[in-house]
Amino acid sequence: MASLLIDALSTGVSPAKAAALEILATIPRTGAAMLEGHRACFGLLWHNPNATPAEILAELGTDAAAVFQRGADLVEFLLTKGIASMDPAEYTPPQAYTAHQDGTVTIQ
Repeated sequence: MASLLIDALSTGVSPAKAAALEILATIPRTGAAMLEGHRACFGLLWHNPNATPAEILAELGTDAAAVFQRGADLVEFLLTKGIASMDPAEYTPPQAYTAHQDGTVTIQ
């Protein structure tokens, strides 16, 4: 933040204007970071050359269902708020699965 104020003073832009511009620039970067995080996790689970989805889900254990739900919530947020456009293949699991009450997930 200090650099914003220094830049603002050196360019004649007010500190308030500099802060407003930084806020406007940060919003799309945040959305892009969220999208990249989803893509990374989705790829690690479903397209991992070193471990099967079933093996990864076993390691996630009782956290697996919450991971799936958070992923679904994130995708819904990104799509409904117009933050990102995604191909359904980027968020639709390529294999059927069952989320269990204990939090585990198994591949069918």
